[in-house]
Amino acid sequence: MTDRRTPPCRSPRDSRIRLLALNQNADAAQTRNWGALHADFGTLAFLDANDEYLPGALATATLFLKDRPREA
Repeated sequence: MTDRRTPPCRSPRDSRIRLLALNQNADAAQTRNWGALHADFGTLAFLDANDEYLPGALATATLFLKDRPREA
């Protein structure tokens, strides 16, 4: 989703990642909840328009949470 202030991202190359778009404006909590409803996995990662993940960040976070299920 984009607030139209920045161009939308390119299509992800990883089939586990989906780009969702709303047809109406909504606040951050509403869009995150909507995304969570459409999730196919137990772990979610949100990325705002002004953020960037470093290479390997999601893999590192996944391993961290796998070793610490009470913290997930």
